[in-house]
Amino acid sequence: MQLTPDGDCREASFTAKGAGLRVPSLSAVQIEYLAPSGWTPLYYGEVRQGGNARDVNGETYILRSFAQALKEVTLPPGFSAPKQPAHLTVRAIIQAALPQLAGLVLYDAALCPDLGYDCREIKNANQQTVSAFLEQIAEDGAGMGVTVGWGVRPDRHFFFRPARTDTATLSESETLDLQWKPPIAETPYTAVLWFVAQHAGDWLTHLSQSPDAATYRRRVKPLPVMPGVEGIRGSAYTFTATGFWSAPPDRIPAILSGTDPISQYLLLLGQDDTQVIEAVFTLTEPAARLRVDVYFGGTHPGDTARYLELTAPDGRTLRRDAAQYGSTAVGGFLGYMRDTLYAGAVPWPAGTVIRLVSTPDPAQPVGNRLANLSFTRLVPERANAEVLDRLAQHHYSVPASEPADIELATYRAPADLAGRVTLNDYTRAVEAWEYRLTAGRGLTLAALTGQADDPAKLAQAALIKARDGQATITALTAQT
Repeated sequence: MQLTPDGDCREASFTAKGAGLRVPSLSAVQIEYLAPSGWTPLYYGEVRQGGNARDVNGETYILRSFAQALKEVTLPPGFSAPKQPAHLTVRAIIQAALPQLAGLVLYDAALCPDLGYDCREIKNANQQTVSAFLEQIAEDGAGMGVTVGWGVRPDRHFFFRPARTDTATLSESETLDLQWKPPIAETPYTAVLWFVAQHAGDWLTHLSQSPDAATYRRRVKPLPVMPGVEGIRGSAYTFTATGFWSAPPDRIPAILSGTDPISQYLLLLGQDDTQVIEAVFTLTEPAARLRVDVYFGGTHPGDTARYLELTAPDGRTLRRDAAQYGSTAVGGFLGYMRDTLYAGAVPWPAGTVIRLVSTPDPAQPVGNRLANLSFTRLVPERANAEVLDRLAQHHYSVPASEPADIELATYRAPADLAGRVTLNDYTRAVEAWEYRLTAGRGLTLAALTGQADDPAKLAQAALIKARDGQATITALTAQT
């Protein structure tokens, strides 16, 4: 009977006669142990294999985690939740799903505590599965640096809480057996290539890489950034301009970044008929793309004289004339430019200079040639490396370092299982705890560290991951 350190019932197996046990397929089964403190649940799950009522020779029963059943329960039509503390959304999801589980899973708010971060809004669940949204909330936590464990405990209670990181110190006297297991590398990943955003058929990407790439080389897992994840962030810049302002200086930064809630444009005006107006941005951080939202002109035409220019990473000057966007009057202004400029494989480096330029209109009479320009925002953007690199740790997979199967003579209840174990100079994270019941030894407990698991199970997991990866590639290449 395997449990994760956090308490989720992973898998259990035993041999019994189907004709005698009379437990049909997909039955809910709870296994209890008579400990000194009384009957203690050790495992709870559904019959995945076994249950032939005519079997009289004995067959292998395999119980699966009840958390797997949450992949088969959908949220009700119209389910939604605001951006709020994650545990509140988890509570709403589970309480919406409980009626479909007919009392098989129990909920206790104490097992779903405040996790210290907000999860993304669910506008409409579209009857997707409970498991899909729980994984999404756990992923939000990974992006915030919070590792979450969730599942269904042996006592049938659902939990969603920070993963256990405590350490159990083991002694040689309580160790019945120690087996060193061979490391297994079915699906190694040392990097994640994030597909962040798409424009005109090209993707803005970001590569997150584990330090293990230095040892095992770069082994890439391609993934799209899921909706609601803040995969893009603004790049910092400095700003200067010639001309004079029509907006208060203390509001200029908010207007430039597009965060000003008041619908008022930042307007630069010339002071005489010959002055060329420039709004100059200098990147202090690299940017992967530039979003521009600018109005040229005021009451006069002459948009051909207005342009945006910047120096590309290879030294070329890139220029966008307002004329190519037309001269449609928007909000009283002529010559409206909205564009998204991608840098391609090479980002716009720090030091890139971006100029918005407007010149006097020579077609106008002297005294009426004042240049002006107005814009709502010019936003340099790049992939949010901080968030994406934390999320990527969820997906890295390398061969375990010195995996082991440590079998103990001492009893520990499921509530007392730890996230790590120490035996002499050996300290590792626990992959799973396994209760074993045999005629020779009775009940024993083993700590499986690293990848000390059945290679056949890992191979099956690899096949599932491979299918998921192929689905990811298909989805990414299908988007245009």
